[in-house]
Amino acid sequence: MKPLRLTVTVLSSLLATACGSPQSIIHTVTEKTTFHAPTSIQAPMIAGDSPAQIWTFPKDPASVIQYLAKRLSTASITSARPPKTNQNVQFADYIGPAQLYFYDESGHRILVEPAYSIAHKRTGYEVALLKNIVEYHDGNHVTYLKAPQLFHWLSADKYWGAQFREESSTTSEQKAITDAKESKWGGHPTSIFPALPGINRREIKRSASVQSKQGKAIPVTVESIADPSGANIKITFIEVWQNGKRQHKWIYTVSAKGKVTSHTQSGDAVPT
Repeated sequence: MKPLRLTVTVLSSLLATACGSPQSIIHTVTEKTTFHAPTSIQAPMIAGDSPAQIWTFPKDPASVIQYLAKRLSTASITSARPPKTNQNVQFADYIGPAQLYFYDESGHRILVEPAYSIAHKRTGYEVALLKNIVEYHDGNHVTYLKAPQLFHWLSADKYWGAQFREESSTTSEQKAITDAKESKWGGHPTSIFPALPGINRREIKRSASVQSKQGKAIPVTVESIADPSGANIKITFIEVWQNGKRQHKWIYTVSAKGKVTSHTQSGDAVPT
């Protein structure tokens, strides 16, 4: 990251909230010896490292979820800590690294980010990353983890950015999603997906007869993607479960007049 030459006004420790607005938060460092990685990862998103912290969601959620599950399963708790940032130094905009958000098996919203501090040098203020270390935030509890590959992936836009797309939509894309859902090939299977391009989570409740053997619910990630293609828009609905090992896709081509001109589906049998 480039040195920062900014007028100091507002930040101590910033996080992006669900609506995209950073907020300060008090952290409690969790002192444990063993890190228990999440058994389920749902709806991963990344808030970028720009001052506006633009939200992004995966192009291929299954592969991203598998990657995160693998990296967190090999992470270990470390005593390493970044130098303390001067608490009197505050900035108007977010100036830290990219921040990964997802939901775990308990429904907690987890934040993972490279460990960092803000250093003051002759050239100005700059973000100093603590190599190979990430902060794992569960509520206001923070665990420092040694996770070199996850740190590397999150530390530069060119790595994670290739797998994510900005959360934005046009009126025509939103309409195309609605047209696909309301077509005779849509209906109930597609009602679970976001009405705008983006990602969400849900749980599939199991029947009482299988709860004792397979658990009460299946954590699922659902995503809607809109890709303009000439005068048409391709709508893709993706359902992912078993930490990215299983997925199903519905793909629709929607014309400018709202007509579904083609539709296909593929993947694993949808869980029930």
